[in-house]
Amino acid sequence: MSVALSILLALTASGELGPDQLTHSTWDSVYETPDGHRVQAEVRIDGEEGVYVARLARPTQGTLDHVRFVRRLAHPVGPPTQAVVGRWSLGGRSGYFVFRQPDENGITDGYWGYLNHQGQFGRIEGSWDGRLVSVSDGPLTRDPRDPGPVAPD
Repeated sequence: MSVALSILLALTASGELGPDQLTHSTWDSVYETPDGHRVQAEVRIDGEEGVYVARLARPTQGTLDHVRFVRRLAHPVGPPTQAVVGRWSLGGRSGYFVFRQPDENGITDGYWGYLNHQGQFGRIEGSWDGRLVSVSDGPLTRDPRDPGPVAPD
């Protein structure tokens, strides 16, 4: 079954993706740096942790932790939505990320920032948008670059 078809079936069956699917997922993403550069990154979320690989001149891997699904998250901009939130860490810096509930095409608009002195979300530093590539009801066991079985034409 193709990834797009499996995402569509998951969305159609329930009207939205739930915590099991979104906290075991792979994304193609682009985040905006504080100086306005856009960086492509592959994100792999596996339960409460994950990794992301920034596609820079030298691919650089960051980590994700404290990942959780929130059923209703109030955003600084736009209406409350379901979301996957967590902390990121890369090169000695760390902060938070938010991926809003993906639309019917698996597209999410998200954002990232640094944690404030109380360990809470600080101001938004940039966008972190993405496209949901795969979902799973359990731990991811395959390389996210492997497209897996393809549906016959």
